[in-house]
Amino acid sequence: MLVPRFDSRRHLPEKLARLRVIDGVQVTRGRGHGTEFDTLREYAVGDDVRSIDWRGSARRADVLVRTWRPAGTGAWFCVLDTGRTSALRLGDEPRLDTAIDAALLLTALAAPGG
Repeated sequence: MLVPRFDSRRHLPEKLARLRVIDGVQVTRGRGHGTEFDTLREYAVGDDVRSIDWRGSARRADVLVRTWRPAGTGAWFCVLDTGRTSALRLGDEPRLDTAIDAALLLTALAAPGG
């Protein structure tokens, strides 16, 4: 059985660094993508003014700010279409080989996150 090459492996370091930023392991400016709203709390000196929730503050006498948490982790499934259209060629490789390469990259990125 021939296993397709894992050419997208060269993207792993860059994508893993981006995941560390999203998970909050590495500090960056702004909240970035991959975050979900968590709670509202009272404003404290030093909070970012952009995180003020104006609607929530209007309902109460206090100024409220939004807090964020990293996006939840859940079960991941990689599903590949192995129908007859996967035999078509993309460039010089079959479409199935390209799909397997993408699935390998996805699972290699998801593995460190648990």
